[in-house]
Amino acid sequence: MIKAHKEGTATFDALNYAEQAKSINAQLLHIEAAIKANIKRAVSEEGKALKKHGSATCKK
Repeated sequence: MIKAHKEGTATFDALNYAEQAKSINAQLLHIEAAIKANIKRAVSEEGKALKKHGSATCKK
């Protein structure tokens, strides 16, 4: 059984189908926001690296 994150809350196993679906959806939305933020930062930092060091491609 998965431990509840906070005291006084149900474990995932104790939730009914609709509550589990809502929980999963919330987790996916959180992950989506994290991925978008990560991509935004990667683009920003790569742009800074390109300005500082030139091309980011591997030179042979």
